[in-house]
Amino acid sequence: MFQASSSFHSSLSQDAFSPLLRHLSHRLREPSGSGENREALFEKLSQQVARSNNGTIHHNNLRYDSRSEVAIGRLLERFVEGFRVDLGRTFQVPIGQSSKGHVLTADFCIGNLLLEFHPPRLRASRGRPGDFENWRELKHYERLLEETDAEGRIPIRELFRVKCLKSYEEKRQHQIDQSGLHPGKELIVVGNALDFYDRVLCRIATQTLPPRSSFQALFNEELKVGKDVKPSKYQKSRRR
Repeated sequence: MFQASSSFHSSLSQDAFSPLLRHLSHRLREPSGSGENREALFEKLSQQVARSNNGTIHHNNLRYDSRSEVAIGRLLERFVEGFRVDLGRTFQVPIGQSSKGHVLTADFCIGNLLLEFHPPRLRASRGRPGDFENWRELKHYERLLEETDAEGRIPIRELFRVKCLKSYEEKRQHQIDQSGLHPGKELIVVGNALDFYDRVLCRIATQTLPPRSSFQALFNEELKVGKDVKPSKYQKSRRR
């Protein structure tokens, strides 16, 4: 009954991946429509990002929020000619401001493509239903898992992983479009190494990629790069 794929090119109906957008947790401040004002605001926000770089993984004099971000940055530099991790411009890229003045960012920008790494949250967290649309959908997912054996849970988890990832991507794309900082740019949200391979590298790589079957091992090696560090007392709120 349940079939799912690691990519978004599945046979599931469009309705399964197109939930209506809910009210966003933040209303974004829209910059003036002129390109000059947009560039000025982007420059201002980029400088704020540079001053508040505060992740818990240190690599090449930068702080990252996760080892997966380090891996993605290194692999983009390896397989996309001309790409370099540049804080505030190609890494931790401003996409707007919240109503409280917090800088919202995407993880990477490669040309006209914005990229985020976001493993979908398939459980309740901080009083919210993870990345599900509502509590009812989360309870439905949990009930399906309870009623299915271990083998049957695998495609169910993948189905909802992809669904939640797509829903999150749509909401973030809406934020980006509303902000006006990146007109015409596309957002891709990936949740694991193979999403990154299928949806990003296979599309934009300029260097020869390894076979898909061996990419996970390469990604795992890159996860070992970087050093754990403690965040400073200043805690950013960049994503929401």
